[in-house]
This record gives sequence, structure tokens and C-alpha cells, in this order.
Amino acid sequence: MKKTAIFLALALLMLSGCENAAIFEDDNEHWSFYQPCVPEMDSIPGFLTKEYATDEEWEAWIEKYENMQDCRKVTDYPTVYTFIKDFNVSDEDIINLYDDYDILSEQDMQILLTHDEAKIAEHFATDCAIVIGDCIYPPEWIYEHSADDYIDAGITPEILEEKLDEYADLGLSEEAEERFYEKLSEYVGHEINTADEPCISIGGKEYSSVWLSSHDLTDYEEAGITANDVKEFLSEYGDEIEDDEKDWIESCLERME
Repeated sequence: MKKTAIFLALALLMLSGCENAAIFEDDNEHWSFYQPCVPEMDSIPGFLTKEYATDEEWEAWIEKYENMQDCRKVTDYPTVYTFIKDFNVSDEDIINLYDDYDILSEQDMQILLTHDEAKIAEHFATDCAIVIGDCIYPPEWIYEHSADDYIDAGITPEILEEKLDEYADLGLSEEAEERFYEKLSEYVGHEINTADEPCISIGGKEYSSVWLSSHDLTDYEEAGITANDVKEFLSEYGDEIEDDEKDWIESCLERME
């Protein structure tokens, strides 16, 4: 594998061992699902590698990180920082090598040169990823792991809920999205609205027609859902929801009034 194929190599390595193509609604590469860090960190430029690694050393280095199924840290897979660390690239050389290329901003460079892996993780993680200390959890990790794993990692329901808007655009298939959101809903403690599904919003939490049609008056009351909320919901979205769901919600409204 020549170093001229660096970007392709990393793309394939990111997806290798992941037999999850069926979870997406199309055949595109879904970097936002798998990628822990932004391209500035995940894509290793040739001007850096050619100064420090022969083709043989590069191939051996890539092979070292072949199993990326459960990587959590910036140093668990091939990144700019991992390369710098493994090949003992000095701070002065980093500055000089990047000086002629508009890849890293001044702030990027300052963070990189701290060699503080928690700061590097926080700064270079993608918007879709969750960062806890020096560990990064991309959507793939959240999708594949359990609530117990979330707890062990220190990912609270509140932290996870902050990422829900990002997860809405992952491109998951309908079946995969349903599985994903069912698990997330159970963990955060309320029904999570998928995409643009009609819902009632109370205090920043969303209650879809699926939730409304599978819960009773006591649950409505605990959620703070009033008869007026239900009436407005049915008036606006009644024609868009399933008949059996609508029938149940209407029966709840009758009892609430």
C-alpha cells in the first residue's frame, strides 16, 4: 500500500470489519456514523508521512491498527496525532511541515501541540461524537452498544440527549433507525421523535403519536401533557397519523376532558 493512497487507506480502514451496510438507506459511505474525529485529524497528509516513514514502515503502521471495531481514543486508530506520537515527530517539525499548507488553523495547531489527549479529543471530535475525557464515542459506538456500556463510559442520558439532533441525519434505514431510537428512548426516559414525525413538545421533550398511543392518562399527566395539548396535536396532525393511534389518542382526550 503506497503512501499516495493514504486517504483511501484510512477510509477503508474506518469501514473494515463493519458489516453494517444494511443499516443505511443507501450505499454511500457514512463518515458521520463511523468517524470519531474531523478530517483534519483523521486524514494524514503525505507531506508528513513521507518525511518519517518508508512505504514498508507505513504498511506496518497501518496493519498495527487494523482492528478498529471499538476504538475510543485518538491513539486507538490512525490519526495525525497517533502518527506524530508513534514516529516521534517534534513540535518544531510539525509547525514547519504544516506551515505551507492551509489545513490546520492556529487554534488546531495550538491544541495539537499541547499533547493533551483529552483536549485533542474534545477539539477534534466530530459534531456527532460524544467525548468523555480522552475517549470519543461516534454514533456507530452508540448504535452497537448497550445502556450498561453507556453507563460504564460515563455517558449520561442528558449527554446523549444533546446529540439527538445530530443523529437525525445519519441516513439510517427505517428498520435501523427504529431499533436505534427505541434503545435511545429507553435510556433517556422518554420517546424520541425520529426526524419530522408529528409530536407534542413539553419542556424540551417530544412525545410522538407512537408514544401517545401506547401510554395512558397517568403517563400523560406525568409528562405534563394537557387536554389542550392533545387537542391541538390532533387538530394539526390528525390526518397524518395511523387510525388506530388516532383512535386511542382521541379516547384519552375524551377522558381528559
